[in-house]
Amino acid sequence: MAAPVSHKSHKGWANFRSQPALVQGLVWVFALPVAIWLWASGRSSARVPSFCLAALVTLGCLAFPFMGGSPTDLVRTTAADGSSSNGQSGSTKATTTTTSTTPLTPSPSTAPATIPATVATTAPITAPPQTQPPSTQPPAAQAPTSQSGNAAQLLSQVSVRDESSDSGYDRDLFNHWIDADGNGCDTRCEVLKIERLPSLPGLPSGGWLSLYDGKVTENPSEFDIDHLVALGEAWRSGASEWDGAKRQAFANDLDDPRALIAVTASSNRSKSDRDPSSWQPPDKAYWCTYVTEWMAVKLKWGLAVDPIEFTALQSIVESC
Repeated sequence: MAAPVSHKSHKGWANFRSQPALVQGLVWVFALPVAIWLWASGRSSARVPSFCLAALVTLGCLAFPFMGGSPTDLVRTTAADGSSSNGQSGSTKATTTTTSTTPLTPSPSTAPATIPATVATTAPITAPPQTQPPSTQPPAAQAPTSQSGNAAQLLSQVSVRDESSDSGYDRDLFNHWIDADGNGCDTRCEVLKIERLPSLPGLPSGGWLSLYDGKVTENPSEFDIDHLVALGEAWRSGASEWDGAKRQAFANDLDDPRALIAVTASSNRSKSDRDPSSWQPPDKAYWCTYVTEWMAVKLKWGLAVDPIEFTALQSIVESC
């Protein structure tokens, strides 16, 4: 429903005072002489009331164009929250319409009474932005990938075939430990440097943690450097077909932190060159990580898994 037009007198005076100085001057030039003349003409006591009334009527007629609300008072806007008069919401801009209970008429002292262009071009009232409530669900892109998902993907990529025999295998065919960068620290030394921790439970000065069995030490001589995929296992899984340079690269792989690991000598010798079908780390909490990294190393070097090994890997992956 359109808002009623206000005709309160104080708005008329304010509207008059808001007119240009020239318009106000013209009004007073015409209004005051007429009023004074009427007052002077009615000095006879019998006609004083009549002339006073005439003077008031004259002033009222002259001031009539300023008694209404300003053109901007005739503008109806929709609610600031974007709701329109029919109750619907969701609009980002308020709609402006014009309504008046009386026609706008020309005044002898003003320009033709038309709505100024400034009314039509007034910037629309903008409803406050609608904010969405915060989501309680994390974005899908930020959801952590489970270890079982990684392991299952790797399991689907491994090559399954029977292993070859140990015929012709010799550990010395995998030349290790070498000092690849010539800094006086061979591969074993480099792994110990990489895996040294600044502090450990019971060892505030740091040391080494064996992930196979959870044991710690500050004496590196108590630890072996284990090839996660043992050299003998690699030989049977495809390394027997490699040349000496590739076998050396495999045995000293410092580029992949999963390939070589510092562990207690006892756990390394217990494992020997067995695969997960016949050996798993004593710390069962490490099994999922162990088989995931096992498959990653085999895939990197193009090594196969035999059917029994695949079944064991699959069983552990399903429990992760």
